[in-house]
Amino acid sequence: MRFMIIVKSTPDTEAGVMPKPEVFEAMGKFNQQLIDATRTICERERQAVRMSETPLTPSSDDSRPSSPRIVLASRTTGTAQGTEARPVFVMVEGAVYALELDTGKVLWRRYVGHETQISPMSVSRDPAADVLVTDSRTHDLFRLEAATGKIRWRLPIGEPFHTPTLAEDKLLIATAAGKLLEVNLTSGASDRRLVLPQKLTVPPAYDAKNSRYLQLGEHST
Repeated sequence: MRFMIIVKSTPDTEAGVMPKPEVFEAMGKFNQQLIDATRTICERERQAVRMSETPLTPSSDDSRPSSPRIVLASRTTGTAQGTEARPVFVMVEGAVYALELDTGKVLWRRYVGHETQISPMSVSRDPAADVLVTDSRTHDLFRLEAATGKIRWRLPIGEPFHTPTLAEDKLLIATAAGKLLEVNLTSGASDRRLVLPQKLTVPPAYDAKNSRYLQLGEHST
């Protein structure tokens, strides 16, 4: 935490006259008071962090099932040179599209709403790896089969959240309200979460070397 103190100029300050020693002494005491107050606030917020073991149960059903539809796409025929046959994912006008990388063929489409700003992400570097898709209309997180779009699991987060962070066999999900969820990447189950005393505006980071979760809060404490 940083502070800036601005005072009005005086004839002495304009003339370059140095303050009296007692002013420096008073300023030093004031700075120490700020440091002590900051440490007190930090300790109180640390004590306010709590662990919740209320589970979030995933499911394999679709919260907003839709009827089969035809996707019309215009593409140039042929195969791109130097590319492999694997799915890639794009989000256009509120829908996630899975495309075949080498041909551009549309494999599947899933509508997630125009309010969804989180891009789809693969769960690993495997070309056939499943994809994580967010639906911000319902605040659900999906794990889908890359080639078919079939639901592996759906986790109802129930509130706005940020981009998931991959942490080996887990996912870390920060909600805007101040919760940090740990999710099993394979099953989609979330058995515990941290409840923080402030809002969260960015996703967490994962320190693989030290197996630590790092989360930046709304303010510096």
